[in-house]
Amino acid sequence: MAEAINGASFLREILNVIPDPVFVKDKNHAFVFVNRAYADFFGYPVDEIIGKTDRDLYLEREVAVFWENDSEVLKTGQVNTNEETYTDKSKKTHIILTRKARYIDKNGMIFVVGTVRDVTRERVTEKAVVARTQELERINRLMVDRENKMLELKHELALLKKKLSR
Repeated sequence: MAEAINGASFLREILNVIPDPVFVKDKNHAFVFVNRAYADFFGYPVDEIIGKTDRDLYLEREVAVFWENDSEVLKTGQVNTNEETYTDKSKKTHIILTRKARYIDKNGMIFVVGTVRDVTRERVTEKAVVARTQELERINRLMVDRENKMLELKHELALLKKKLSR
């Protein structure tokens, strides 16, 4: 069984089964590997991504953030987790969570290895929950204020009744 596993081919197929986008870039920010999920999510065939940089594929304002984080990982070797935006070909903006790490191969070549997760739905839901919570808190404050005012008026009414009954 072990002899049937070809290292590079086996690893490529394993990475292609991962449902989250996975990428590898060299020190010049050029893609050297992306899995199928990456190609599907970003809307380019794999062979149109390999050898290119973010600048060839994405909006410049997004590229600046991607490169800043990549450069930090390349320089420090520290894992970077960052929420970023990505605008797809149909101009729909996605909120993505990227995790990047540095890899140095046996020849000393340095790479950024990363995963991408689309968290747009979660962030939109969180925003809606926060907005709804704030609205409910506002309504609750109004109700409490109204209740307090009613108690105050009842107290004043009781005092007036007492004065009138004397």
